[in-house]
Amino acid sequence: MFFLQNITKYLAQAGDVCHRASKGDLESRIMHIHDSGTLGTMLHNTNDLLDLTDAFVREAGTSMEYVSKNKYFRRIVRRGMQGSFLIGAETINAAAASMEKKISSFSDIINNFEETIQHIVDTVASAATELQASAGTLTKNAEETHSRSENVNTAAQNASSNVQAVASASEELTASIGEITRQVKRSMEIAQNAASQANETNTTVKGLSEAADKIGEVAGLISDIAEQTNLLALNATIEAARAGEAGKGFAVVANEVKSLANQTAKATEEITTQITNIQTRTGNAVTAIESISQIINEVNELTNSVGTGVEEQGFATQEISKSVIEASNGTNEVSENISTVTTAASETGAAASQVLSAAGDLSAQAEHLREDVNRFLSHVRETV
Repeated sequence: MFFLQNITKYLAQAGDVCHRASKGDLESRIMHIHDSGTLGTMLHNTNDLLDLTDAFVREAGTSMEYVSKNKYFRRIVRRGMQGSFLIGAETINAAAASMEKKISSFSDIINNFEETIQHIVDTVASAATELQASAGTLTKNAEETHSRSENVNTAAQNASSNVQAVASASEELTASIGEITRQVKRSMEIAQNAASQANETNTTVKGLSEAADKIGEVAGLISDIAEQTNLLALNATIEAARAGEAGKGFAVVANEVKSLANQTAKATEEITTQITNIQTRTGNAVTAIESISQIINEVNELTNSVGTGVEEQGFATQEISKSVIEASNGTNEVSENISTVTTAASETGAAASQVLSAAGDLSAQAEHLREDVNRFLSHVRETV
């Protein structure tokens, strides 16, 4: 009888807790479970289910509350979750992460689109202003070019006859210049030969310098030997005075003097050899100098020929000058008009280029705007 009463009490308490849970109260629990059998296990499992359900609902609610505030860092803690609760927690967390990513992407797209649109609008406005200014300049320069061209045509006709006279005189000048050119080339060849001979002379002089240096060294050696000889002679005298009849020290000194004398003889031979070399090199230098003198004479002769050619050129130049003076009057006017026409034409071309460039920029920017709008709409659709 007592056992049945306990079962009835537990079942009544379990029914009340489940009823509360069905109404949204997940905090009620079955208390004072003392049964260790199947009934007790069922009651404990019921409490465990309520604990897990309550934890899941609390975690999900907290996470969604932060999501509603555009804060996506709060995730459902999966520790202790099992089965469908774990799957639900992972699903909600994945959904929050996906929402965060999409919202962030959408925000970046909006910002970039705004910057792009602003830049394109500014560029189009600037290009339009530049296009208007360039069009005005283009029209003005075109009118001025037409007027200047008429003046150039008239001046060019007046200068035509004078140019023919200049051409005739130029032919004579060309012939004279050709002769002068030939003579100058020959002068250059001779000058090159002279330079070559000068190099050889320079080499010879260097050889003489080296020989002179060698002589200086030999002279120094002779000087040293002479000093040693004097000292040895003095020593020989002193030794002879001390030794009296024996004269042994004198014999030693005498041998040293003899050795130095031999060295002096060798040095003298070296000097003789160097002198011979100097003489030989001097002869070579003289020969080279004579060759240079001959070349210089040839250069002088060619210079005279060049002078004659230049004189002939002078007469032709005078004739040309007369024609040039007559032509210059018309040419000056032509040059002035041509310069003005050239400047105007350049400005016209530049203005036309600016117009084309500005138009191209407008077209390109319009295309970019279209592409950006399409891309923006595509991203918006994907994000939403």
